[in-house]
Amino acid sequence: SIGATPSRGADGALEFGAIVALASDTYSGLGEYEVSSSRVRTELETLEHRLHSLRGEYARTQAYKDFQYVLAHITSNVPFETTSGSGYSR
Repeated sequence: SIGATPSRGADGALEFGAIVALASDTYSGLGEYEVSSSRVRTELETLEHRLHSLRGEYARTQAYKDFQYVLAHITSNVPFETTSGSGYSR
């Protein structure tokens, strides 16, 4: 699960790398699979929260700051799909 918390002893670089990989995989699914853009956006927002929760020296690196910027940018550009009506045909 994307929102799962790693074990206490997890290395910051490993967690950062996992977030980068999951974000890349999630974003690449846009338009290729039968996944709604709303779901992709929600998953990217979850990864953004995980990224912000990183503590320690790694969170102060330029790579972290650069990826934080990129992730915020791509997340904000994924549209929410809105559903109209109740889903019943008329």
